[in-house]
Amino acid sequence: MSVATAEMALTEDARQERQLIGAKAVALGRTVSVDRVRVPVNGTIVDIEIPTVDTVDHAKLGRPVDNRYASSKAMVMNRLKMTGWASATVISCLPIPLTSDSTMEPLRKARVPAVADGEEYSSLTFTNPHLEHSQIGPDAPLACYDFQPIQLATEFQRVYAPHGGVFAFIGTPDDVKNPNWPHRADWEAAKAKAVKWMEQMHREAQSYADQKVFYAIREPHRASVRRLHERGHLKTMPEWLEQKNDTATVYPVCPKCQKRADSPHAVECMACHYILDPQGAYEIQAIDESHAALERLTRATVTEMGISAYVAETIDEKAARLAAGVPKPMSLSAMRLREQMEEVNQSDRAEAAEAIAKAVAKASTPKAPKATQ
Repeated sequence: MSVATAEMALTEDARQERQLIGAKAVALGRTVSVDRVRVPVNGTIVDIEIPTVDTVDHAKLGRPVDNRYASSKAMVMNRLKMTGWASATVISCLPIPLTSDSTMEPLRKARVPAVADGEEYSSLTFTNPHLEHSQIGPDAPLACYDFQPIQLATEFQRVYAPHGGVFAFIGTPDDVKNPNWPHRADWEAAKAKAVKWMEQMHREAQSYADQKVFYAIREPHRASVRRLHERGHLKTMPEWLEQKNDTATVYPVCPKCQKRADSPHAVECMACHYILDPQGAYEIQAIDESHAALERLTRATVTEMGISAYVAETIDEKAARLAAGVPKPMSLSAMRLREQMEEVNQSDRAEAAEAIAKAVAKASTPKAPKATQ
């Protein structure tokens, strides 16, 4: 159906509904709502805004609707109008931002910010219930289900239960400041558990620092240490706190096949078996002293390794030899190999000469006449 045909098929009510929505957005001077999402653009994560408008009444627009779902939704809405609902809040004393693993729309977008310096907690408040359409089974009708604000807030407490420091309750963030707040004991227990988690992050980061693996220390480690120091659980800040990720650590790329190594310490390309680090490969006995890859080292290096006699030419000697037009020298191992080959060849020649002499002698020996009867 073309756009013109669709325009002609619109009812008068649908036209007025569309004009009303457009007029409302224009009157506000902005879009009715904006969804903020993060998307990759040319390898960089950027924030973009997707404008939306109020929910359209599909029935007024002459579009088909699911009457059973509409009936289910009406029942839920009527019940909510009679019972009402209460706002719910989730508070966090963790130094990291919180997200939910739920697929429901409000939880998928909701974020609890990391607690700020000098603050006891950060918070996120849910003021309205969420309506979710779902089916109990493949043949069941589409039905409407409501989720109260406290159910949405509790999702964060469930996800971060191993961390501690996250608590959901019915009310607003100001309720926490009330001396008679009934959840004080539970909140204090959650904060104590969070301290243990942050101490664990501190120990883990310290072990990485002791091993000089600074790239393994991530922002949650640093944030936990800063929070522990701020709250008086850590007397001094560790030296590695401001140590940046080791951006100088790179994964070698094989110059032969252009494949990236699996480890920054790889000595051999797993794709074509090119030796990436001759000295490292020799030290772990992946190659012996006769391997040609050792010629990519300097004479000083192979001398320090104690294998100078076995390396005929090093990388710092090759240019001068080529400029002089001198043939490539032989290493001690190559000389020994040539001697062994010469010995083998001499032995083979001797055996061949002996076999030939025997054959000639046998051929020159006159045969005895056959006896006559």
